[in-house]
Amino acid sequence: MDEEGIRCPYHGWKYDCTGRCIEQPAEPEAGGFKDKIKHIAYPVEKLGGLLWAYLGPEPRPLLPRWDVLCWENGKRWLEKHEIYNCNWLQPMENSVDPSHLYWLHGDTAHLAPTIDHYEEEHEFTPFAHGIMKRRVTPGRKPGDPPIVDQHPLLFPNTLRHVFREKLLSGSVRHNLQIRVPVDDAHTQVFVVYFTPNDADHSPADGDTPWEYFPIRDEKGEYRLEHVLVQDAMAWETQGAPTDRTREHLGVGDEGIILLRKLVREQIEIVKKGGEPLGVVRDPSKNRLIEFDVINERVGLFGKQQKVA
Repeated sequence: MDEEGIRCPYHGWKYDCTGRCIEQPAEPEAGGFKDKIKHIAYPVEKLGGLLWAYLGPEPRPLLPRWDVLCWENGKRWLEKHEIYNCNWLQPMENSVDPSHLYWLHGDTAHLAPTIDHYEEEHEFTPFAHGIMKRRVTPGRKPGDPPIVDQHPLLFPNTLRHVFREKLLSGSVRHNLQIRVPVDDAHTQVFVVYFTPNDADHSPADGDTPWEYFPIRDEKGEYRLEHVLVQDAMAWETQGAPTDRTREHLGVGDEGIILLRKLVREQIEIVKKGGEPLGVVRDPSKNRLIEFDVINERVGLFGKQQKVA
């Protein structure tokens, strides 16, 4: 690969960034055979340390400049997770399923409320980029105000969150959890982290350090000391994909029901030639898309950072 394009290592055919064949070393130049060859090519943009390809019809929309991808005054880094053995919709349904928090994660993530029985209120509000999830938990002591946790599912396959490395102390970590379908039974997860600080500078279009994150240890066991792996265990053990015809949905599944309804609605919109939720075309609205993320359990609230 060079500035002109990419070359096949088998016979040396070379293609430019549009997929047009520009060299065929073993073919006569005068024959013009290369001019009849065109490979499938997709436009790609670099943002937040990731390469984003657009696979849809033209005219293509703008790549959303979400806050964690574009903030620069701080440290950004990536995790590429081991491929999950589940359909991509299972992680996304988890994103609007707050009632699992108390039971699956508990004190591992310093999340379980200090009450003697389960008691939470949940709200799910559709907005321009997906679904805003809001959890209200009773205060830790009698008379304390309720504790609010609010963050969005960015339709269709991303969760935006914020937390601290340690409860009520340590660095703030904003993150985007991007769930990319590999096929019907496998999902690739990328997590983009950003910690605001005065010492680091992370250009939105620059290179970003990354690391591979295995969800299993050398024995093939889940690394359940990690919160994201606790979720992965729940996603995978549902089946790949889960058989939803055998479900019994209740009041606690309100967010999942809303997400499925939204997915069906957006599919019908696209079938009729419309544009799905979250498409951005106005550059003036895409310089920086910030979200009102609240996590009062660890003392975090509001928009945390401004773009440089």
